[in-house]
Amino acid sequence: MNYNFMSETLLKNQILDYLKYKNIFCWLTNVQGTYNRFTNTYYKNPRLLSGVADIIGVLPNGRFFAIECKVGKNKQTPSQIEFQKNIEANQGVYMVATQLEGVETYLKSSLSFPMN
Repeated sequence: MNYNFMSETLLKNQILDYLKYKNIFCWLTNVQGTYNRFTNTYYKNPRLLSGVADIIGVLPNGRFFAIECKVGKNKQTPSQIEFQKNIEANQGVYMVATQLEGVETYLKSSLSFPMN
């Protein structure tokens, strides 16, 4: 696949589909806010945590994981880097995914996760 034309939405969907296929408990995090059609703006709940990764879940070994999806020249924001530090400081798994294969490789090698 030509990753030069991949959107972050497509990457998120590919990773979610893969994780669900492997029976890994996970979900997509929506931190965009609620659309207000009268003002044509988004209202962000002030109780939402800034910088939360795109995909969150729990691995079969019980470890919490977070995956931030980035394509092209997109980079982590300072709040995303802070979120990463908090996850890793609490023994969670955090990865920045630029393609599906990186997630597959990480799960196979780093976590000794059985992949059928």
